[in-house]
Amino acid sequence: MQHQDPLKNLYLLRDADADDLTAVTALAKRQRFRAGERIFHEGDEAHAMYLVELGTVEILVSGDETVVAVIGGGGEFGEIAFFDRGKRSASACARETSEIVSLPYEGLRRVLAERPGLSLLVHRNACTFLARCLRQTSLDLSFARELSRRHL
Repeated sequence: MQHQDPLKNLYLLRDADADDLTAVTALAKRQRFRAGERIFHEGDEAHAMYLVELGTVEILVSGDETVVAVIGGGGEFGEIAFFDRGKRSASACARETSEIVSLPYEGLRRVLAERPGLSLLVHRNACTFLARCLRQTSLDLSFARELSRRHL
């Protein structure tokens, strides 16, 4: 089976030109995970970001293993630590047999250092994504606050 380039839809690479996309794609590695298999654990050192090519991945937080997100085909996860160099803030587990594309941070940092235009694009896309998340969180909190006031 011939695979298309799964990274072309990664939000961090949105609007990247073909040469830049080829340089990043050369770093990618496909892995298959069985249902229930951990991709990484909360607290682990982070070395890569991931894209779900096929299947579904659950993102879980410690304690009661609460599922905080379900990532399906085309979705990405594990990119936050690329920017802050922190440890994993949650665990990732395959919900079903899944094909995952990993993109190692070290290689990506090297490619971005060699390609300043791509680096600017990736960081701009990350900022845009985070700004949208913050706006949505603010709206959600405002809505929750208003609901709380009405029920008091």
